[in-house]
Amino acid sequence: MAAALVCATVSPAAAQAPAQSFPRGEVVEEVRSQAFPDQRYALYLPSTFDPAVPAPVLFVMDPRRRALVPMALFQPAAERFGYIIVSSHNTISDESMEPNLRALQAMWTDMHDWFRVDDRRVYLAGFSGTARTAWLLARHLSGTFTGVIGAAAGSHPDYPPTADFKFAYYATVGTVDYNYYELQRLEERLAAVGLRHRVEQFEGPHGWMPAPLAMQAIEWMELQAMRAGLRPVEAELVDSWWARDEAAAQVWLDAGRPLEASWRYAAMARDYAGLRPLGDAVEKAASLGVSPPAKQELERRQRAARQDALWTRTAMSIITEAFPPGTEAPALAADQLARELEVARLRKAAGSANADEASDAQRRLNTIEVQLGFYLPREALSRAEYVRAAYHLEVAVQMDEHSPVSWYLTAVARARLREPREAAAALARAIDCGYRNVAEFEAESAFRNVAKDAAFAAAAGRLRAVASDR
Repeated sequence: MAAALVCATVSPAAAQAPAQSFPRGEVVEEVRSQAFPDQRYALYLPSTFDPAVPAPVLFVMDPRRRALVPMALFQPAAERFGYIIVSSHNTISDESMEPNLRALQAMWTDMHDWFRVDDRRVYLAGFSGTARTAWLLARHLSGTFTGVIGAAAGSHPDYPPTADFKFAYYATVGTVDYNYYELQRLEERLAAVGLRHRVEQFEGPHGWMPAPLAMQAIEWMELQAMRAGLRPVEAELVDSWWARDEAAAQVWLDAGRPLEASWRYAAMARDYAGLRPLGDAVEKAASLGVSPPAKQELERRQRAARQDALWTRTAMSIITEAFPPGTEAPALAADQLARELEVARLRKAAGSANADEASDAQRRLNTIEVQLGFYLPREALSRAEYVRAAYHLEVAVQMDEHSPVSWYLTAVARARLREPREAAAALARAIDCGYRNVAEFEAESAFRNVAKDAAFAAAAGRLRAVASDR
């Protein structure tokens, strides 16, 4: 893989021809790879694209094969700063890394065969499991990727940050993401080893960053490129980004959050060094960081992180004991398990006027929901433990009745159990909640068990119809 990426070459003739066949300024939703015909990706060439000028490239890996979701987020920034975006329809997480390596190899090879790529400015973006993959690849292919944009997950667990890492790193995390504390700890490690980085948070759960942060992620990479001499310094841009950061720090101060303000000033001191005067950013970062309110907030955060980790371990033990390994039936009814996990109390706390209390509660709900609504049932299905999978999903939809993933997996489990009425109802709920992945549905062999049922056939027909209307 390393050799395939690093040694990919481009000839002037090959670079020129495809550039004439792709439109500028609009997303090509599906391109078949020339190098690997089984691979598909979305492609965007900015309206200013010039095939004679080397261009920066952003390679994107969504963990659920949804190439167009991150494409929509990054496309405005790509247009503004002249990036090519190539976003895979084949990347996936929670499985073998091989599909992601093959997808990236296909995109890398085609881009280098077709276009003049500025190899000094090649970036890799991922979300959740593919964010960890991006970190891992940037670590192993040292010097290949200029920067990594990681959403909702941090470093690969086997490769924590060290001072010899050669890529710039921009991460985002939602305030109620179950990986929230992981990103907080990672930010401390990144600062300790001096790796160029920025970690931003937004109001929300586990997911890609909102569009404004996608723009800021590319802007931050542009700032790093200016510092490294990879593109001309634009003083007006630099000053506008500085002013935005300064305003963000002031918002934290006005909200009585000096710890966050100190982190913002520290980031400014790192990011703008050598590009403009730093004013009193260094002094403010230091003084605010050691102020009594900041110390108290840091202690609260560290205590909350420890409590969250303990709560998660306890919750997972409760879930395991509710349906012990090696058994064929649960020891607790689904409603009883929900009570043991204090779902009702957490829901109430999630609506608290106290922002910290509300976020902690919602984060815990999200933590157990993703386990019961995705990871545990997928594992159970892979082991042919269909009753266990259906049980976990029954609790999951009590916590989030609008999850298309949980309802879809419920349909799979019920189909495996040869329960056509329940499978049809679950599939219908999945569609109502936004499920549209026809390719995944068609590939699922479980549905052969219930395909002849009239209600299930009707639900399947509706899925195909609504998906085709998009």
